[in-house]
Amino acid sequence: MAEQLGWAIRQGHPNAVDPDCLRNLSNSFFFRDPVQLPPNGPASTLSSKPHSFSRVFSGAFLKIVAGIFRQQDLQDQAGLALSAEIAGLSSPGFRGD
Repeated sequence: MAEQLGWAIRQGHPNAVDPDCLRNLSNSFFFRDPVQLPPNGPASTLSSKPHSFSRVFSGAFLKIVAGIFRQQDLQDQAGLALSAEIAGLSSPGFRGD
């Protein structure tokens, strides 16, 4: 559904979302004081809007899971599931769906 929503948003605002999705976890954003960020901007920049600013933390979690995954003996679906569990993403009470 996010791909379709991204497509729909791009129809009216081509720069508002990434060209191939709604939001990409794989990014190079670093934390900056949100007070110093612009309130709006294209998907290629970080803004103080919550959905934009959250990409700093989403990207960090992706890098954490990827780093743990690279250390697994088996780099398969089970290794990815274990990496997510180690990172705390599948702890009791967490719902990633």
